[in-house]
Amino acid sequence: MKILLLAGGSGTRLWPLSRKKFPKQLLELTGSKKTLLQATYARLRRGFSTRDIFISAGERQKNLVHAQLPGVKASQYILEPEAKNTAAAIALAATRFFADDPKTIFATANADHFVARENIYLKALKAAAAAVQRYPDHLVLLGIAPTYAETGYGY
Repeated sequence: MKILLLAGGSGTRLWPLSRKKFPKQLLELTGSKKTLLQATYARLRRGFSTRDIFISAGERQKNLVHAQLPGVKASQYILEPEAKNTAAAIALAATRFFADDPKTIFATANADHFVARENIYLKALKAAAAAVQRYPDHLVLLGIAPTYAETGYGY
C-alpha cells in the first residue's frame, strides 16, 4: 500500500502562528520537538516502507517540506502547481499511482493530525488495505466520531 501524506495547506486555521507561507503542519505544536509533519512522517515510517510514502504539497511549499524531511527523494513528491484543495491533491496522486500500477491501493494521511495511539492507527490502516484488497471496488474511510457540529469539516 502507498501512503499519500497530505502536507499542503493554506495556513489560515491557526493564525497567527500559522501563515500562508508557513502552515501549521510545519510548526512544533505538541511539545515533542518535532513538527506535525515530522511526527506524521515518523509515525507512518513505523508501519510502512519509506519507498511507499509520498508527499503531497504545493510547488511553493516544496523547499519548506523538504527541509523538514530531507531524506525523502524527489520522486516521492507529488507537487500541485497551484493550490486546489484536498480533493484535487488526492486526484493528482491517484492519477500518478494509477499510471504506475492500476491496482495500487493507497491511503491518505494528513500532516497536521495528532495521533496519540499510533499502534492502533497503523493497525487500522493495514486493516483498511486488507479490506480493499478483498473488495477492490470499495473505499474505506477511517475517522473519529465528531463530538460537535463543525461545518468547516463537513459535519
